[in-house]
Amino acid sequence: LIGELIQPPLFSKAARSFNVLFWYFTLSINVMLYTCRIEAPDTNWTNPIDAINAALDHEKFVTENIHRIYKNSKEKCDCALEVFMQWFVAEQVEEEHLFQSMLDKMNYVQECSCEIVNIDRELRIQNEYVE
Repeated sequence: LIGELIQPPLFSKAARSFNVLFWYFTLSINVMLYTCRIEAPDTNWTNPIDAINAALDHEKFVTENIHRIYKNSKEKCDCALEVFMQWFVAEQVEEEHLFQSMLDKMNYVQECSCEIVNIDRELRIQNEYVE
C-alpha cells in the first residue's frame, strides 16, 4: 500500500521528502517497501484554472490513498503506522485547502488577468516557507 504513494523525482521537493519519510519508517520497522509507476499528469491545460483543477484532483487522489492506508492501519491494529499516517492525513487537509482556495481566487478574478500576478506573488511567498 505505501508503495502506491511513492512518486517519481519530477514531483516537488515536498513530495520527495515525503518519500524519504516513508522509506525511513519502513526501514525502521523492518518492512519491505515496493514502489509502482505513477502516470505523468496531463499538462495540456487551456488555462490556469484547468491546471489548478488538475492539481486539486491529484491532491484528492493522494488523500484517498492516505486515508486507505490509515484505515488499513487501524483495522490491522498497527499502532505505529496509524500514528505515522496521522501527520499525512493532516498535511493533506492543508494541501487540498491550498488548491481549493487558489481555485476559488482564480474563479473570482477570471475576467481580470492582472490579478493572476498577485496570486502568483502570493504562491511564491508561500513556497518560500515550504521549501
